[in-house]
Amino acid sequence: MRQPFEKLIQLQLILLILAIFAGFMMMWTATLFFSFFACIAVISSFFIEGYIELKKGYITQAGHQMIRAILLIIFISYLYIT
Repeated sequence: MRQPFEKLIQLQLILLILAIFAGFMMMWTATLFFSFFACIAVISSFFIEGYIELKKGYITQAGHQMIRAILLIIFISYLYIT
């Protein structure tokens, strides 16, 4: 039997793999773009996990993931701008 949220879980895994790849590229080239991309990929993964938890009916876990993602967006954006 297939998982009902299998596509979202696969997307989350792909985003985490892209984040790892972008992290290695950032260390190799020392550019800020890859660092920002890796952070955005991880934040998107948090949003997807929060959405999955919301659809499963776990409101508190979904809220934790969404708040974590929003705080990371604010913090990363501040660091990127300054």
